[in-house]
Amino acid sequence: MGFGTVVATGISIILLLLTAYVLLVGFSGAIDAMTYSIKEVQNMKNDQLKTEVELTNIVTSGHNITFELKNSGNIRITNFTMMDMILTFNRTLEDDTKTTYWLPYRSVPAVEENAWTETSIYPDMINPGMLDPGETLYGRAYINDELWPGSLGWMSITTQNGVSGSSYFNVTM
Repeated sequence: MGFGTVVATGISIILLLLTAYVLLVGFSGAIDAMTYSIKEVQNMKNDQLKTEVELTNIVTSGHNITFELKNSGNIRITNFTMMDMILTFNRTLEDDTKTTYWLPYRSVPAVEENAWTETSIYPDMINPGMLDPGETLYGRAYINDELWPGSLGWMSITTQNGVSGSSYFNVTM
């Protein structure tokens, strides 16, 4: 009878060790996945800290708005399709009614489509078609509504990693 207790105890210890091993392997996988996620978030935040854009020289003409976007940070901006433009302006001089537009990027915008595109990048010597640090993107936005001369507008462009540049502008003819 004593030998049966020893065997049962031995089997119980083996089952406990096997269960502990399975739990440790599971926790190890979860910790690896969590560590990878934290590293990815850290890399994204690092890119955000190194990204800076300046929006300048906003000029209006009818339905068109031209602007300059300078990459004054240290990160290359590569995917214009992931960038958004927000445009807000007063509809008329008489009231404070504001109109806000979201304009997506289009490499070749359709006629009369609310969108923005780049017309050129200068100097574009290192990585053609990408906005490297120190380069300036010259762009054009089109909106269906005509802007009211003398009213105030605001433009914001957000990069693919969430950093934005914005500026006020006066609507001119």
